Order: sequence, then structure tokens, then C-alpha cells
Amino acid sequence: MRTFDERTWLSWLVKVRIIIITFLLGIGLAIIRLTHTNVSEWAFVSVILLWYTVGVFFLLLYSVWEDFALQARIQVISDLALTTAVIYITGGIDTSFNFLYPLVIIVASILLPRWWAYLAAALSFIAFGAILDLSYYQVIRSFSVSRPDLQSVQLVVGVNFFAYMAIAYLASNLSAKLRQVGVELHVKSDELQDLQVMQENILHSMRGGLITTDLEGHINLVNQPGLNFLGRKLSDMLGTHISTVFIDPMPEEDSYPVQDELRAATPDGEKIFGLTVTPLTIHDGEIVGFVYTFADLTDIQISRMVSAASGSEGFSAEAQLFQFDDSTSTDPCPAIDGHDRACRPFARDGLCRSRATMGVGRHQHDARLGGILLAGEEQKARPGWGER
Repeated sequence: MRTFDERTWLSWLVKVRIIIITFLLGIGLAIIRLTHTNVSEWAFVSVILLWYTVGVFFLLLYSVWEDFALQARIQVISDLALTTAVIYITGGIDTSFNFLYPLVIIVASILLPRWWAYLAAALSFIAFGAILDLSYYQVIRSFSVSRPDLQSVQLVVGVNFFAYMAIAYLASNLSAKLRQVGVELHVKSDELQDLQVMQENILHSMRGGLITTDLEGHINLVNQPGLNFLGRKLSDMLGTHISTVFIDPMPEEDSYPVQDELRAATPDGEKIFGLTVTPLTIHDGEIVGFVYTFADLTDIQISRMVSAASGSEGFSAEAQLFQFDDSTSTDPCPAIDGHDRACRPFARDGLCRSRATMGVGRHQHDARLGGILLAGEEQKARPGWGER
């Protein structure tokens, strides 16, 4: 599992670097032209242009080189070198750009391991101290206006050393905590995704249909059994109102759960569904929508209608059909005809016809069985049968 996204941070650095360089160019030119300094405008612009060139190179390198860890180290070191050049050109101890070193230290603490922040702070202290000491001893040209004594130089160098180390300590601690929080957030995100997948599998594995809506009744989730019951596509149902799913009006929501039986139009014709409505709540009990669970009751309703009709008109026909009698066993058609008349209102469902067919098969079986028994009795009555 990746715990730190170096690619994202490096992409951020190569873009922010261009912005900071542009900001430095504007501020530096304003200071040079509006104040009394010993800074050479040509030298300052040359360093800034060099930094621009390096920034564009890193921008192109980022898109073609995938070793982001090594790129981050090279960029931090190059930024330290160019920062030192800018601070030297702009006056050394009198510079207004001493804040660039802390920026490099913070970037190092973000992109690289913790010890790199202290390394960047140490290198910043060494580079800044070298500029001041070499300028003081006139080893290199000094661009500062003031001429401080040795004690002042040592004091400035010492203060900057402790400042750089303090920044490295705070930045590295903060970066470490941010990385830890990022790792925990990544783990929680994976767990949440796993939980969402499990919930989706459970919803789509249910036997009954399920629809969730918002408070206005617009559909935002339908499980697969629900789509199969209704014979619709998910894209056609999302965003539509729940009342468009059923033919009958929705039940009144006086108290929960609300239960009712509603008709719905499907590609196979009208179906009857048993519907249960419950509120969809979050952890604090606030209602954010509604859950509609439903099951297909069409076959059950047809069976009830068949049973009711058979009890009134077709009961006697069924009794005649399934009663084995010598006088009627050879011709079950009257009983079948009576049952067929009783079931004629429901003949389109094929239920009663199958029951009549079962009755015919039973009569034929009983007639064959009776014939076999009768032939056996006649054989026993023949002379000499028992002597064999």
C-alpha cells in the first residue's frame, strides 16, 4: 500500500516554484529600482533567469522520469544552491530574501524523510554563514550597504542557525503527523470502499426488491431483484419519482412501517406487489429519505382467486374428479367438464387446466390398476391354478 504520494507533491513543487520565482523577480526589481542598494540588476536578473530555466527543466523532467524520490532530492539541493545565489546577490546580511531558506527546509520536510529537513537546515546555515564570513573577510565581493563588525556577523549567523533548526524540527514533526493522518485516512477509505462493496452485494443478493429515495421521493438506488421484478433499467429509474413506478397511489405515511399492495406495469403485464415503506435515517436519527421494499404477490393473489372460485362453483366438480368409483372411473369427463367450467374465469393462467389434467391422469391410473386386479382374480378362479 502506498503511504505517501510523492508524485502529487512533486507536481505541486514544480508549479509553485515558477510562481515563487516570478514573485521574487517582481519584488527584487522593485527593491533595486526604488531603494538605495549595491545590488546589480543585471546579476539579479541573470540568477532569476537561471532559476527559471532550472524550473522549466524540472517541469519537463517530471513528465518523463518516474524516479520521483531522486527528483525530489535533486530539486531540493538545486533550490538551496540558487537560494544562496539570490541571497548573495541581493546583499548578504542586508538581503530581504532570507525567508527562502525556511521555504526550502519546509519543502524538504514534506517531500523527503525527516532527516532531510535537518540536512537542509544545516546546509542552509553553512551556505548563509559562508556568504557572510567570506564577504566580511573580503574573499568575495560584498553587495551589502552596511559594514557590520565580526560580532554582528557571528550573532546573525548564530540566530539563523537556531531559527533554521527550529523550523526543521517543527516542519518535520508536522509533516510526520500529516503523513500518519494520510495513511490512516487511506486505510479508512479502503475499509469504507470494502464496506460499500459488501453492502451492494447484500442488496443485490436479496430476494425482494429495494428502492431508496430522497425526501422528495426521487429514486437514487434500485437493487437488481427490483429491476428484474419491474422489468426496467437502472438508468431509466434513477432520478424519477417513486409514484411513476406503481399504478396505484402511494400509501399515506402516517406511521412507519407502512404496508400496502400496489399494482405496477411491467413488460409482462400488470403485477401486484406487497410494499413496505420505512424511513432512511443517519446516525443522529435524522430522516434523509425512504426505503421501499417490495415482493411480487401476483401468483399468490391468483391462487387466492382460484381457491375462492373453486370453493363456490368448482368444489363439487373437484369432488367428482378425484373420487374413485366404479360407475365413474371409466369416464372422468363429466367431472373434468365440471371442473373446467369452474375454472373457466381463470383459464388464462393455466392453473385450473393443469389441475384437470392431473385428475385425468389419476383416473387413468386407477382404471389400469383396477383392470390388473380383476384379471388376477379371474386367473385364480380357473381350474388347476393352485396345483401349479
